Amino acid sequence: MTTPKIMPVNVLDMIEDVSTMTTLASGGYIRIKLSMWCQGGRLIGDEDLLRRITRMDRRQWKAERHLILERLTKHEADGGRSIWKQEALSKNFEKARLRSLQNAKNARGKRL
Repeated sequence: MTTPKIMPVNVLDMIEDVSTMTTLASGGYIRIKLSMWCQGGRLIGDEDLLRRITRMDRRQWKAERHLILERLTKHEADGGRSIWKQEALSKNFEKARLRSLQNAKNARGKRL
């Protein structure tokens, strides 16, 4: 899968997303979203992985996790595994991926 190198960020949406979070939770949430982008718009459904991405220790994660997880959704994937998604990010990822593929196709056509 092609991973677009540029992640579009709507600053107003991002500020609204984190406006009710603590500083620690908002930083962790942004780190999770960046990691999701790098992993194809989703992450495997391992909560300890999310904690490690946020760089929180277990005590911090226990206190802050609800603020982050309420903005993510857990889905069942193929093979019974679960994945975490953030719906807007997943949609933006797919749009950017398709745009990147189209740009690459157009560039190949110009070289001929």
